[in-house]
Amino acid sequence: MDIEKLIGSDIRREIMLRLLEGPERLTQLRPKSAKQAVNNAIQPLLEEGLIEGQGGLYSLTDFGRVHALILQNVVDSVEVLQSDFWRVHDLS
Repeated sequence: MDIEKLIGSDIRREIMLRLLEGPERLTQLRPKSAKQAVNNAIQPLLEEGLIEGQGGLYSLTDFGRVHALILQNVVDSVEVLQSDFWRVHDLS
């Protein structure tokens, strides 16, 4: 799965970043989102081998952890670039 697809989906992005902290149950992954939306977002992550579910507990695979770390770096970078610091600084 492309990083763009993870960035472009608030739900997938949230799931991947939350799972960086450790395994969680589906019920823990859905407080901000509707049940169906989370179920739909998880399926492609499972199919791509980014996450795995066992006994109702979801976790990142090694491949998924690499994606999640890259995703975290992109999210952090965008946050910094959108900060006021860059808007008022002369970069020339």
